[in-house]
Amino acid sequence: MKITDKHCPVGRYYQRELAAGHNAKIQEAIRGLEAVASNIKLSDFEWSTRAKNQWEWVLKLETALDVLNMSRSELMRTPNFGRKCLDEVYDMLRATNLMWLAAYKWEGSAP
Repeated sequence: MKITDKHCPVGRYYQRELAAGHNAKIQEAIRGLEAVASNIKLSDFEWSTRAKNQWEWVLKLETALDVLNMSRSELMRTPNFGRKCLDEVYDMLRATNLMWLAAYKWEGSAP
């Protein structure tokens, strides 16, 4: 699934900034979003049993930033981590307004 503007309206602003060559603003925004993501605990969300077990026992991840520092393919290669678990990750990212950061980290560009 490609992350698009409909998932993250703020991404449109940063896409224009990136296109205009304002990389310093983009990097500042990324650092700010990473600081926010590092304070978002995965345990604060309701997860399916399978997803919760993946965070706690298999991947040993604690924060949203930990998830974002993994690639989608790394997540999907994890045993018992499938499309439904990835959908839960997208839901968490939408709820925390981190879809733009996910697009930047996972797709290499702003949405």
